[in-house]
Amino acid sequence: MAKKKKKTMQMEMKNVYLPSELIIEILLRLPVQSLIRF
Repeated sequence: MAKKKKKTMQMEMKNVYLPSELIIEILLRLPVQSLIRF
């Protein structure tokens, strides 16, 4: 049962769209050390 729920969540996440402005706002609020890891 847990596998089915997990797979459903993964499929739902594929349909999520985040505007670039929102992504930039999130990244600007992160500490620099966290961003350097990427």
